[in-house]
Amino acid sequence: MRLQFVPVWDVPIVWDEVAPLLAKAVAKQTAMSLESLREDCLRGKFWLWHIPGVVAFVTEIQQFPIERIEMIVLCGGENLEAWMEEADATLTRHAKHFGCTALMIVGRQGWARAAPEYKAVATVMRKELRGVETER
Repeated sequence: MRLQFVPVWDVPIVWDEVAPLLAKAVAKQTAMSLESLREDCLRGKFWLWHIPGVVAFVTEIQQFPIERIEMIVLCGGENLEAWMEEADATLTRHAKHFGCTALMIVGRQGWARAAPEYKAVATVMRKELRGVETER
């Protein structure tokens, strides 16, 4: 199984195939929808990757003052053991090609077991502010 990069101009062609793969991951967060994700892939903000019919990844290269990191934004698919090694190798080559010093995943705890070569360095926590009154 080979992870393939999807160029911006091919996003509309593969979207109906990758959207169901990404839908479960999209449903577990509140920052984006499938529609906004598609638009960000079309604009080149996010990079879309997939193994046809198996898994889809969305990545983003983030530039910080002293380093560049390729962030795995979302991933959806089945049978992780069958494709994780190939996907990691491909994304590592891509990140290095673009001068990134690291690949990062912000995700559920299960990723720590699935990707043991990634060191857990932080816990991402969130406080929901919708509907919270503030004092002035």
